[in-house]
Amino acid sequence: MQVEFPLRDPERRCQTGVILAGAVDIEVPESPTLDDARAAWMTLAEPLAEFPFVDAADRAAAIAAILSLCARPAIDGCVPLFSVTAPTAGTGKGLLVEVCATIGSGLGAATMAPAGNDDEWRKRILSICAEGHAAIHIDNVVGSLGCPALASALTAREVSDRVLGVTRILRAPQRAVWFATGNNIAYVSDLARRVVPIRLDSGAERPEDRAFVRRDLLRWVRDRRGTLTGAALTIVRAYSVAGQPAHGLGPILGSDAAWARIVRGAIAWVAGVDCLAGRDKLRAAADPERLALEAALAAWAAVYDRWSTLRDVVDDIDRRPGDPAMVSLRDSLVALSQPRDGRLDPNRLGTSLCRHLGRPAGGLVLVSERPRNVTLWRVDVAVSRSVAVAPTPREKLSEDTRVTFGGTASGTATDRDTATSPRPDPSPFSCAAGNGIEDGYV
Repeated sequence: MQVEFPLRDPERRCQTGVILAGAVDIEVPESPTLDDARAAWMTLAEPLAEFPFVDAADRAAAIAAILSLCARPAIDGCVPLFSVTAPTAGTGKGLLVEVCATIGSGLGAATMAPAGNDDEWRKRILSICAEGHAAIHIDNVVGSLGCPALASALTAREVSDRVLGVTRILRAPQRAVWFATGNNIAYVSDLARRVVPIRLDSGAERPEDRAFVRRDLLRWVRDRRGTLTGAALTIVRAYSVAGQPAHGLGPILGSDAAWARIVRGAIAWVAGVDCLAGRDKLRAAADPERLALEAALAAWAAVYDRWSTLRDVVDDIDRRPGDPAMVSLRDSLVALSQPRDGRLDPNRLGTSLCRHLGRPAGGLVLVSERPRNVTLWRVDVAVSRSVAVAPTPREKLSEDTRVTFGGTASGTATDRDTATSPRPDPSPFSCAAGNGIEDGYV
């Protein structure tokens, strides 16, 4: 069926704030099946065929970026940053971002350079968000990427800052899908959990010299944009029509929960691949302190199964220099506490370990108690604690209502509900989650 955009209905366009700019025909089946979604997946994979993805999860992450742009009006929450990285320049990182942005928005991504400090980041983020771009590309990242302003923007619905020279605050909605490109990008620990990694590796010394079958890939994508965008929407809609079945990949809590339910779930359902499979390695590399803590806790647990003072621990290490277990414990505690002279001191070690009390790492956790003015330490098995809180009526309604692209909402409706509160037939684009955007496509 032909998708009817709110551009043709001024009243609905005012309600949603979403329009179609440009003449493009996009067709989405009314009730697509899993087979339709898999055929759409193959359609989307065609323009990505010549990019040297490291594995299937990286290709799935690129398709997740396209789905995120196409489904952005229906995602009631934030979208993670898509990081395209490669060992060498000329691998096609920027071209991949342009392909994704063209399919998802019809335009290329707005490009910005990394800023030098947090204040400059905040100003650049506000300026580019105020322009209302669908896709934003942080190009040519050198070294590491991450600052409080960027981390905050990725989990915010709105960004704000003081206007230079006046005492006025400027605010802008943050609805863009963010990309970053660079060679072997490293991330600060707080940003790594907000990133979907996409790795490219051609294995060539000069990958820019490779010959492509499609010499002008962007023109090829623009000429077929209706077909490609329709394929992306078919995947998301088919997943919604199927009732958004659970993917069993684990929950994503916080600001990315809606994105994970719609985009990550759809990809796992269609292709059986987790587009976030590379995030664990990314977070581990971005948090070397956690790795040091994990090693220290494992070494401690291998030696002690009782409460101990740090004085006893240091004395045991000094008395048993040839014991492999003690050598491992000493090296891991030195790596964690990083004493200037390389020697373990109980007082300085205690100051360092206090920062890690109660922090699980590798399934273990460091605990402490102080009976009779003596501080005792022990490593225990980490236990996950969760508290069940009864939802309010409004929260219960939100839980029972899912985002849908046409068909029926995936909430559980009883016969009485259906009889007393009939639903009008929603448009092929609709948001049953009540995020203020009913239908449409950017």
